[in-house]
Amino acid sequence: MSIQPINPHNTTTHDADDCCGGSNLLPIDVAITKGLGLASPREGFETVSLTFLHGRSVLDDVFASYPLPNFNNSAMDGYAINTNALVGDGPYRLEITGRMAAGDQDIKTTNKVPTGALRILTGALVPSDYNAVIMQEKVRVEDGFISFDVAPKVGSNIRPQGEDCKPGDLVIPKGTVLDARHIAMLAGQGIAEIKVHRKVRVAIFSTGSELKLPGETLESGQIFNSNRYALNSQLNHPFIEIIDLGTIEDDYDLLKNATDKASKMADIVITTGGVSVGDEDHMPGIVTDLGGELHVMKVAIKPGKPVTIGTIRECIFLGLPGNPVAAFVNQILIGRPIIEKLAGITPRPVTTYPAQADFERKRSPSRQEYVPAKIVGQAENGSPIVEAFAKASSATLLPLANSDGFVVLPLGLTQVKKGDTLAFIPH
Repeated sequence: MSIQPINPHNTTTHDADDCCGGSNLLPIDVAITKGLGLASPREGFETVSLTFLHGRSVLDDVFASYPLPNFNNSAMDGYAINTNALVGDGPYRLEITGRMAAGDQDIKTTNKVPTGALRILTGALVPSDYNAVIMQEKVRVEDGFISFDVAPKVGSNIRPQGEDCKPGDLVIPKGTVLDARHIAMLAGQGIAEIKVHRKVRVAIFSTGSELKLPGETLESGQIFNSNRYALNSQLNHPFIEIIDLGTIEDDYDLLKNATDKASKMADIVITTGGVSVGDEDHMPGIVTDLGGELHVMKVAIKPGKPVTIGTIRECIFLGLPGNPVAAFVNQILIGRPIIEKLAGITPRPVTTYPAQADFERKRSPSRQEYVPAKIVGQAENGSPIVEAFAKASSATLLPLANSDGFVVLPLGLTQVKKGDTLAFIPH
């Protein structure tokens, strides 16, 4: 049974108070929609050669200039014949009168039906006087003649001109993120370079006086900064230019200056930490103090409730929570589609599959939960069987590191039983 993607989000728009028990939290799908509403493709393009196109976003629709294939060619090694030369029910015997290999030029027409056979190799042009190719395994060769018992159908083993595409066909839509498939098509059309959207400039920094870099010595009360490197890895795409501003201490003025600087050089600023309600959670206030506007605060998601989306001038602000799993999840669900839209890419839904639960759990229904999970088997219908990590939380890295993805416990669900079907987001 084929596995079809399913929507991991609650796509029914509710009043926030109704869906979240009066907690004034936005459903995740509403938060995503609001974030995408702030984004539009950034102006500017680059002309890039085929060698460096992988992972870039196409600026304009690409149409075929040439038919593919651009001439009738043989689909296999064999013998080209004209079926009109065959008389009776067979067996048939034809003289081998020539040879065609890939790259050979067309044989000039004789205005007569050829009565012989051409030895022809895969990919070779099939001359216009010939209308079928017999595969070599179906003929007997002797003394310069071939013999065979069954007449082939017209067009047998011939790839006709334009079978793949014709001039004017749309071959790559604008906004496509190019990979080897698309680059092969461009090369097949003889296109050496194309225009792509300029890279999206993403400025990032971590907030927190307790953060140290890996390799440094930890003092009492300090931790290593994992968010900086996880986010760098998540943003490691050819259509993104990362501006890494490092770690900023929990000092209002330092954070305000860093945010102001980042918003002037980037299309989107992504921070980790400082978006909750503690004394040192300065980021929401800094956005408004810089003349910006907050569009999303507090989302009905676990982990990552305090995720914040705003704007500062023409720049989008995305404040991710400081707990590493919360930051990781919110970048996937919210950050990635916003960046894709900025890059001129049609945002892709998160890839999800139905999975069978191999665990039981009672839970609060007020937030949609994303739990690190491991694939432990395969159901009869082909869907994965997953087990959620029991001790996973927004701050635990080990379950995240050992997981195969996230299992989604939707808004309103109070209990998971073994055998239930849930959405699963693979890494």
